[in-house]
Amino acid sequence: MKTLTAVVLSLLLFCPGEMKEWPEHTLCNMKDFEAYYKSCDPFQDFGFSIEPCGKYMPSPVIMKIAFLLRRDINELFFHSKIYLNGNHFLSYEAPMCEKTVPHFTFCGKKKGEFIYFEKPVKLGMSIFPKGVYTLSLELFNGDHYKIACTNVTFISR
Repeated sequence: MKTLTAVVLSLLLFCPGEMKEWPEHTLCNMKDFEAYYKSCDPFQDFGFSIEPCGKYMPSPVIMKIAFLLRRDINELFFHSKIYLNGNHFLSYEAPMCEKTVPHFTFCGKKKGEFIYFEKPVKLGMSIFPKGVYTLSLELFNGDHYKIACTNVTFISR
């Protein structure tokens, strides 16, 4: 009986089911402003929040990110692309963890460890003008392995 239970649980955990992608998560939903995110990593969803969330955001906002590490991050690189109303607007890349210069407390974390990042972040603007903003955000380690990936959508009316 234990063997049968183990086989059934294994099939449920490791066999792909109906889910083709991660669900869309709501950051905020107001009359004049909506914000959503969805993990674009096929293997892992994660937690993300911005406080306060709205059309008018003071600088800085508190950003929180949480996920389980699937690879070591001795080196970590951030890549982003921003689209405004479907048109490419801006790209940005920056090292977050380098072998000799760890910029954040999570630098050097190992596979299986839980990452929780909470920090004030300056957005560079305090109001979102009307439009649909789409952000593609990716984190890669030194081996070019995708650590986390999300698409964030802001809709300002």
